[in-house]
Amino acid sequence: MEAFGFLNNTSQIWPEKLQEKLNTEKPFKNFEKYEVLNLAYHNYDLASQAERFKVQGKDFKPDLIIWLNNDFSRVNNLFFVYVDYVNKDFQQGRRQAKEGEYFPIWQQVYNDYIKNTPWQKIISYQEKVLTDFLFFKGDLPVVFLSFVTIPEELRKVLENNNALVFTLSDFTFANNPDLYFSKNLQSLNQKGHLKLSEAIFNLLTKNQAGIFQQKKEKRNQKQLSFNF
Repeated sequence: MEAFGFLNNTSQIWPEKLQEKLNTEKPFKNFEKYEVLNLAYHNYDLASQAERFKVQGKDFKPDLIIWLNNDFSRVNNLFFVYVDYVNKDFQQGRRQAKEGEYFPIWQQVYNDYIKNTPWQKIISYQEKVLTDFLFFKGDLPVVFLSFVTIPEELRKVLENNNALVFTLSDFTFANNPDLYFSKNLQSLNQKGHLKLSEAIFNLLTKNQAGIFQQKKEKRNQKQLSFNF
């Protein structure tokens, strides 16, 4: 929901704010104009996010992929088996929502999904998604961001494919939910989006050598393989 901008105006979400800051400060010497395209959509899991880029994102010919994901446990192909709860208990859900519980039925669905789905099955699925995507994207640099701990198996897949990975320790503002997140939701408010855009800008500028080294290393690997 952080990139999708749930409950925020489009002009106030972090991709828009990041684009403004990049065009104002122009931190990369080889680029004069910056465009940050937001392909996020509500309720997308890793597989849906990856497919969205394959179908639409690649056509924009980006210079860099910034991938923000905060849920590694959800696999929609497995999760939606449990969604019948939503239809059966809709009225109960409305009553609970009025009492301050946001999306209570979805939380019940999620709890049952986690209880009944083996963790290793979830991780194996996500590993395949990341591996396939990182192969598909070719030599495009990837910066992968998350407010939550990335499972070690998935982190290894990312790092073994030269993606730069940043997590909660790099986003200290996320430890202050009362100020930067919407009440009763795990979603950034307007202040949070601005803070995230600043944090990502700082990460990009401090690590620009490593980011664009990804592309150089990938090209070198292709050249070495060809010569061999």
